[in-house]
Amino acid sequence: TDVHGDARTGTTSLVTLALLTAGEKPDSPTVRKAIDYLRTFGPDQLNSTYAIALQTMVYAAAEPERDMLRIAANVSWLESAQIKPGDHVPWPGSWTYSSSKRTQPGDNSNSQYALLGLGAASEVGVPVKPEVWAMARAYWEHCQKGDGSWAYTPDSAASTASMTCAGISSLVITGLKRFQGQESLH
Repeated sequence: TDVHGDARTGTTSLVTLALLTAGEKPDSPTVRKAIDYLRTFGPDQLNSTYAIALQTMVYAAAEPERDMLRIAANVSWLESAQIKPGDHVPWPGSWTYSSSKRTQPGDNSNSQYALLGLGAASEVGVPVKPEVWAMARAYWEHCQKGDGSWAYTPDSAASTASMTCAGISSLVITGLKRFQGQESLH
């Protein structure tokens, strides 16, 4: 059974991505069934940063050539859902749980997942707007703590290892994409 509500299909995507990463083939019965299930949901039906980003990573890892239109639709949704200057919530460059920017500010967990999904899409040839990378990069640089760590939200004093890992990976992803290969990880 999948999670209902904000992250519907997220569990299926996460497990499917883990199986694909572990070497399971897209045409194995278990993975095929999961991918077929995921294909019944578009980004507007899901309206969830986590679910759409994870679904995008699955499509990119499994059969990207078959799912290019789905990946492109997810990229468009993620680009639109990014908090922009002038939106009624703080922290431009971040993402919150859904495309509604009225109820909750962005957070580093949703923002990391959005970038992981956009990064996977970009790797299989689906373009992402340069301003998305630039705003996300500025956001992550701005919300880093003085000791080099990150918290769940920029206004939280409590840094965590998981959000610091998210910050590092987000700087790597945005650096590699924003600077088009001029920045690398050694």
